[in-house]
Amino acid sequence: METTVNYARVGAFVIILFILMMVGVIGLSKGFSSGQYTTYQVFMRESISGLSVDAPIEFNGVPIGRVQAIEIDQKDPQVVILLLDVRRLTPITQGTRAMLNTKGLTGIAYLALIDKGTDVRPLIALPGESFPVIKTAPSLLMRFDSTFTEISRSLADVSIAMKLLLDTDNLQSIKHILYNTNIATKNISDITRSVKLNPSILIRGQAPLPLGPGESR
Repeated sequence: METTVNYARVGAFVIILFILMMVGVIGLSKGFSSGQYTTYQVFMRESISGLSVDAPIEFNGVPIGRVQAIEIDQKDPQVVILLLDVRRLTPITQGTRAMLNTKGLTGIAYLALIDKGTDVRPLIALPGESFPVIKTAPSLLMRFDSTFTEISRSLADVSIAMKLLLDTDNLQSIKHILYNTNIATKNISDITRSVKLNPSILIRGQAPLPLGPGESR
């Protein structure tokens, strides 16, 4: 009977010790994680298709964290809110911008943080903000779409201008101008030919000389 009781006590002790160890490991990992990373917020006003939770974050090409959460802004459905876990020592500043990007041929979406050093003040949470907010920059796809839209608008304007230029009245005007130009060119050609035959025209003009003694027309 005594042996059975000892085994039960030892078993219970081992189970309790294991539970305490697991709690300690979990607590330490949480503490380590929270100490090593800082949470930032990003408000995206464009499609984030392809970006998912745990997607990588790069700062000027260097991996520095992951996307913690993605959700739609309840106040503005056009806005997507991203929560970022960024390594604590990453120099996030007022000039840092977040931009959606993709990996080369793989097409894997990730969040790129870029900073050109335009404003090196540290980024902090403002009153009323849960986390510091990183401003955004348009993605390459969005810039391409804007450029394509602008080109399409310019082509449409050119098309309208061509239609106005080539209407019936303008065509008649152009035809009249070309006709007058042709006549003027012919007159200049005739004058040039006369000068070559008789250079004195430049002095006395084209009026005929008075008849000399004994001359008749």
